[in-house]
Amino acid sequence: MNKMFQTFLISLTFLFMQNQVFAQILPPTNLTATEINMMNQKAVKLVWQGNNQSERYNVYKKHGALNDPGDFIRIANKIMMRSFVDRFVFSDSTYSYYVTAVVQMNESDPSNVAEITISGGQDLGVITGTLYSDADNQPIPNGKVSFISNSSIKGITVFTDQNGEFRANLVPGSYYMRSMAMNFIPEFYDNVQTIQQATLITVNSGDSLNFNIGLAPFVPATLYQLSGNVTDTNGNPLRARIVVLPIRHNTYFNRERMRWVLTDSLGNYSAPVRDGDTVVVYCQPFDRNYLPEYFDDKQTFAEADRIPVNGNVTGIDFIIESVPVYNNGIAGVVQNENNEAVIANVHAFKMNMNPPYSMVKKYRTLTDSLGNYSFTNMKPGEYILLAIPHEGYMPTFFRYDGQQTLSRWEADSVIVEENGIVTGINFIVRPFNSNGYASITGSAKDVSDNSLNAVIVFALNENNEVVSYAITNSEGQFILNDLEPGTYKIMSDKIGYSQNEFVSVTLDYISNLTQGVQITLTPEGLTSNNDEYVISDFRLSQNYPNPFNPSTKISWQSPVSSWQTLKVYDVLGNEVVTLVDEYKPAGAYTIEFNAQNLSSGIYFYTLQAGDYFAGKKMILIK
Repeated sequence: MNKMFQTFLISLTFLFMQNQVFAQILPPTNLTATEINMMNQKAVKLVWQGNNQSERYNVYKKHGALNDPGDFIRIANKIMMRSFVDRFVFSDSTYSYYVTAVVQMNESDPSNVAEITISGGQDLGVITGTLYSDADNQPIPNGKVSFISNSSIKGITVFTDQNGEFRANLVPGSYYMRSMAMNFIPEFYDNVQTIQQATLITVNSGDSLNFNIGLAPFVPATLYQLSGNVTDTNGNPLRARIVVLPIRHNTYFNRERMRWVLTDSLGNYSAPVRDGDTVVVYCQPFDRNYLPEYFDDKQTFAEADRIPVNGNVTGIDFIIESVPVYNNGIAGVVQNENNEAVIANVHAFKMNMNPPYSMVKKYRTLTDSLGNYSFTNMKPGEYILLAIPHEGYMPTFFRYDGQQTLSRWEADSVIVEENGIVTGINFIVRPFNSNGYASITGSAKDVSDNSLNAVIVFALNENNEVVSYAITNSEGQFILNDLEPGTYKIMSDKIGYSQNEFVSVTLDYISNLTQGVQITLTPEGLTSNNDEYVISDFRLSQNYPNPFNPSTKISWQSPVSSWQTLKVYDVLGNEVVTLVDEYKPAGAYTIEFNAQNLSSGIYFYTLQAGDYFAGKKMILIK
């Protein structure tokens, strides 16, 4: 028997065994449905038994009994737990459920069907009213009025008719009321911007309440210009596309206000920006022999400088490096569950296969309008990939089984050889599930109490679904918004740091509308000693904020004790101030630089520590 025939026989045997395994996927058993009470709101808890640890589970639901007309709809996709809580149920209603097991792309037959009828509710109260413009007292049609219960996880939203009138039937209780309409500034009752300031409305059985609500028209913000220049490392101008990305909560793009412009033949560009915005700027050279980057010399959106806009912004310059040449890459598509394109930033992180197994090389790209992305000319090795949609969808690391995860420890790796494109590395991203008004704030630090930026922080609900995420800024701060009342696991991840334990947080609309947490991460590969660690290398960080007015913070670290000097210079090389000039032990340091007496412009700061020397640029805008 020759070697080729042996290989063929082995392949056939593997395929046969694989098909046999898939054909034997058994359905879950002993599915039960129980009515429970969560934060004074009825819900259904499903529990079932599985067959092996490699299974994931899909949950299906129908409004009505099994023999009633209607279809089952999938309400949970590829979950790992063998239980699920359905919070979207109503009193005096019957529901049917079944569960299937999923192994890779194969799904079992349905489990047994569990039926349940939710117990009766209370008599309702009625709220009516009119939505009108503060400017001319004219009614606002197609407006939206939401009622958010302060003691449950579910409210109600109604819309105004052509006369601006609305009507809502509410279960007795206390509610916050929020009104909004296109081209008007949304507000909570009574004429405030946040739920913390809002006035509660109490509704009793049989009540009939009326409210007339005026909304202020939206006034467009003042526009300024953000400008700069793009060159290669030899100073030659480059043609490039500059993308200006306004951001929300320092975390994700405001897709509707994303703008892009092109550089001219001299490499210059200018883009309109709104007063009060904070933006991230991305440079994509036309010539693929040059690497794209975020300002200021950053590889990912999470690390990119956040630029506040309170006037014209100048000096946002890029010096672009050329790429080495490999005939390889990774390609795929980012879509939602309906196979619709999703615009996203896709990041590829090369794994270091030597301890401490951290990632040492990063690639990034932006999908096109069809959701397609590709990386080319990549350093050969093992990669994991992360897709961060612009807005409305949760980010996820890549997994072959399509399971969503924001933990790189659960990601599947992709091997890139020196030649050849790895195709079919596709992402299916899912929309945010939360629509609440509670929030979790906090900060991320290392074990020496230094703030950590670019940490991904995410919240998981009782079904271990990711419902909110944030990325810490240079101060290590984050905020998880749009959370409903309930108990959440707060987890975090940062490249170069070990996986940390989760923090449990409970929220409600009564006394725990906002909670604060502190996250501590331990660096990978650093020598540990009584919960302290030894810094392994020198580092001078970019000042934050940058641009700044009038003060900014400069951080650095030194692995050895030495005489350390930190100085600031102007563009002509004149020394402006000496911030540090003393002997310091090994460690990490931060100092605040106040430029109140200096004029606007570009400045440089340098660090001399023993034989180590480094410098960075900063921008003062007044």
